[in-house]
Amino acid sequence: MTGAVARNGRGIQVIRKAVLLMIPLAAAGLAASQWQDITRYLKIKQMSMGTGHPENVPAGGSQAYPKP
Repeated sequence: MTGAVARNGRGIQVIRKAVLLMIPLAAAGLAASQWQDITRYLKIKQMSMGTGHPENVPAGGSQAYPKP
């Protein structure tokens, strides 16, 4: 750090504010990137509690039940 920044502490305040701003942004980015898995988990949780229908849970794969 330079002498001027160290004397008045302004640079440390700016860094602190930037870090405090980055934490919620990182959490939001993580939630947005995992949104599909979060919704799938919630739908499976609904089914296990007795509410919800299996057709509402997105599952990977291309196989389906045979049509009668």
